[in-house]
Amino acid sequence: MSTLSTWSADHVVQPVNPGLPYLLLWLALHPHAAAHVVRSRTVRPH
Repeated sequence: MSTLSTWSADHVVQPVNPGLPYLLLWLALHPHAAAHVVRSRTVRPH
């Protein structure tokens, strides 16, 4: 039970923290692709 709760907590927190620098680096290296992603996100409302 505690294993499952720690896993879910890690699952929620982990993708945000370590992935963020890589995401920012990718956005910096691919400004056109980043603009396309932002545009497609803004156009399609969730």
